[in-house]
Amino acid sequence: MGLKNGKKVLRALSEPIIEEFPLFILTLVIANLGVTRIIHGCIVAHYGIDAYEKIFRFLSVGAVMSYLFTLITYYTKKKYVKILCYSIPIALFTVSFFLLLSFGSVLNPTYILILGETNPGEASGFIRTFLFTQNGAITILVLLIICSICFTAEKYKRFILSFIHKEWISRTIYILTVPFLINGIYCISKTTAIFHVRSLRQLDEWGGVAVQSQPDNTDVYTNLLYSCYAPRIAQKECHQAIKLSDGLTGAITSDNDSLNIVLIIGESYIKYHSPLYGYYLNTTPNMLREHKNGQLFVFDNINSPYNTTSPTIKSLLSCNSLGLHEEWQDSPYVPVIFRKAGFKVYFWDNQNVTHAVWDFTLNSFLHNQELSKIAYTAENKDTYTYDDKLIKSFLSQKFPTTQNNFTILHLWGQHVAAKDRYPHIARYSRFTTDSITIEKPWLTHAMRQTIAEYDNATYYNDALIEEVINHYRQKNAIIVYLSDHGEEVYDWRPSMGRNGKPMCANMLKYQFDIPFVIWCSDKYQAKHPQIMEAIKTSLHKPMSSDIVCNMLFNLAGLKTQYYRPSLDILSKNYHCPKRTAFDKYNYDAIRFLK
Repeated sequence: MGLKNGKKVLRALSEPIIEEFPLFILTLVIANLGVTRIIHGCIVAHYGIDAYEKIFRFLSVGAVMSYLFTLITYYTKKKYVKILCYSIPIALFTVSFFLLLSFGSVLNPTYILILGETNPGEASGFIRTFLFTQNGAITILVLLIICSICFTAEKYKRFILSFIHKEWISRTIYILTVPFLINGIYCISKTTAIFHVRSLRQLDEWGGVAVQSQPDNTDVYTNLLYSCYAPRIAQKECHQAIKLSDGLTGAITSDNDSLNIVLIIGESYIKYHSPLYGYYLNTTPNMLREHKNGQLFVFDNINSPYNTTSPTIKSLLSCNSLGLHEEWQDSPYVPVIFRKAGFKVYFWDNQNVTHAVWDFTLNSFLHNQELSKIAYTAENKDTYTYDDKLIKSFLSQKFPTTQNNFTILHLWGQHVAAKDRYPHIARYSRFTTDSITIEKPWLTHAMRQTIAEYDNATYYNDALIEEVINHYRQKNAIIVYLSDHGEEVYDWRPSMGRNGKPMCANMLKYQFDIPFVIWCSDKYQAKHPQIMEAIKTSLHKPMSSDIVCNMLFNLAGLKTQYYRPSLDILSKNYHCPKRTAFDKYNYDAIRFLK
């Protein structure tokens, strides 16, 4: 009796899918056309198991939404309801397709903010400028094709259902659909946790926990939820941080004159792919030469508190200490402190692409108009495919170096995919699959090619650092280079990217350990012998990148209440706070477990 009732319930639940199968399958496919990019990556680039998990998640959420569409249509029997159910995924896909084609990103919070601030005149101007273009025409063509397919499927619905009603086919559909629906309900239950988010850090955590990826790399429904909710959180928290920075009190002065401090922030740099840290290929010949000449100093025990850009840089450029449980938005913004001390502050950011979803929680703060006015003397407006254009853009400004300057250069570095981060010309295509001679059982030819591309991107990055060094070589200058986090390219397992599981020593080694070097000009070394001695005696000390501001204040000679000698790696009073990963794991206990 129980078995019979179970079958009846299952049949009743699955009947809408069978009877409205064209609606179910088409809305599922339309809403998940973006998954084809990941599937392509799995086939061509041999993505790890996490990519397949994403595909399963996206299709699961889509299956639940498509099931709701079929359920509503099946029981209302209204034609206009069915049209509406088709229209929702079609509209979401069309908007994302157009934005991706025109601006390189899908629907995201920045577009929602722009939409809220746009008046009818601006909207008509946008339509004239972008919609009536080749990309607009392609989008309309794709939309017409999708609508034609849906119309044709509904027109021949009876013919389609004559096959679907066959017992073995309908039973197969039941079996295939159930796991997706169960997983979809579970994923949606986690997704709704966004309504409890109250800070940008929580928003970043939600992106990692709820969707196991960056929010832009997910199904259209979750992305729509994120895009509509995130601006509210960002505006509130950024306003708090900006208000704090704008209201700085206390004397902030510098005892230096004509000093140039350059902070270069790299991206996705695996330190163990540099000979400075023991790599078998010479991917950094310039830095290696500077090191041998006694001008580049290599720190070997520095980590990032996160393996993602946004939370790392917000803490890196604020005066908080995560080891002391301090939040970034509760402390001043470092560039503001330098500017109030009389420094000219320049920020050239190649990831200043605020229309990209993965940058939203970071760039909504770093490039907020209110903050820019009090923090920067000048900043870049354009971004570039390759970092050399950003460097050339900055150097072409010919800012005076006979004053106190604090410059931040934020690069694309080796951000995935590394093959897109360097020009494919002979000069930078130094490494090939034949160069990757290390033997590991999982390495395929395609994986070796990916590693070679990563090493080429590292080689290119080294050339750009040397270009900056050469610009300041005859000046009173000091250059600090570090990366926001590490990466994996099949280093200890058949995985690439930043899969944060399992939490273990090797995962921390490649994703959280970062390169950290300081270059000092001859003039700087001659003027600051005590600091040079402090640098040389601190190369093996542990430090997390979130407290680097204290070292920068010391190098600049800043007198400010926000400088804490106990957090300055160059100070005799330095005491490294507890280092963490993801705010909860003891980095040192896991990383150096014996």
